[in-house]
Amino acid sequence: MSSTSPVKLSPSRWILLSMLALLAIAAKVMPYVFYRLDWNLDPTQFGSYVWNFSPLMPLAIVAGASLSRKLAIGLTMGVWLLGDLGIWTASGHFEWAFYPHQPLIYVLALGLIGLGAIGSRLQKSDSYLESVAFNLGSGVIGATLFFVVTNVLVWGLGSEMLYTRNLAGLTECFVQAIPFYRNSLASMIIFVPVLTAILSGVPRLSESPTESSRMAVPRSESRV
Repeated sequence: MSSTSPVKLSPSRWILLSMLALLAIAAKVMPYVFYRLDWNLDPTQFGSYVWNFSPLMPLAIVAGASLSRKLAIGLTMGVWLLGDLGIWTASGHFEWAFYPHQPLIYVLALGLIGLGAIGSRLQKSDSYLESVAFNLGSGVIGATLFFVVTNVLVWGLGSEMLYTRNLAGLTECFVQAIPFYRNSLASMIIFVPVLTAILSGVPRLSESPTESSRMAVPRSESRV
């Protein structure tokens, strides 16, 4: 593992990160805004709304890989919580935003951060392309675990009117959720490289190799 660490984020990188965080919150809230407007949001119809296409999970992965533990948790969980508060505000249903098994969802979000951190520690260098590759690998694993666990929860804890408590019901639950999973994977492919560039301190194209080399600092000094 390389001993170098990402540089501190510049104000411009913080602005870009904030914009993506706001996009993640908006993507989480918009289906409920559309609900209030009586729009059809069939997840099987691509044009109705791109469910689960959001920087939310990629942010958790890349923050875990690039930021200190405290900052990664604070940033990710803050965005997640603001999204849930937005759902409550937009829908008028508190139980849609804060449901009984939601703490398990937050645990999964923390797991995404952990996956990003593990992937970062497995890297042999701090090159941008290798960081993207490891973050994408962590992201695919994280999205798959999220898909499996959340659908088991929906099947096991949801109303039996939705899915019967047998193998056929579980299979149907997973099949119905494939569009969500597909969009989660697409989010990883699109947003992980962007977030990695923002959070890993990749030098601007205008910077010379000499200038960028002076920016490197030891990894141990920036990670909590």
